[in-house]
Amino acid sequence: MFEELEWRQPCFAIIEDGNAVSICCCARKSTIAAEASVETLYGYKGKGYGTENVIAWAIEVKKEKLKPLYSTAWDIFSSQSIAEKLGLQKYGVDLHLS
Repeated sequence: MFEELEWRQPCFAIIEDGNAVSICCCARKSTIAAEASVETLYGYKGKGYGTENVIAWAIEVKKEKLKPLYSTAWDIFSSQSIAEKLGLQKYGVDLHLS
């Protein structure tokens, strides 16, 4: 993952016991906006680490004059919980046809 971090900046992590247990960085980035990518190890979920990382990431993205975006899937409830805690506004829905 370290090779990817250069183009995924800004990047924030929660360190516990010497290990990154939660990380937030850019999934995508353009000259207008950046999309968050957040991952928290299973045993560390529910402690607010993902939310803390997304807040720090969004503040830094705004300093770069970019619009921070957060996306999640319908079946990833922990990610939806972060969006809810942050009071984010839904602005779009994906539709996939097979």
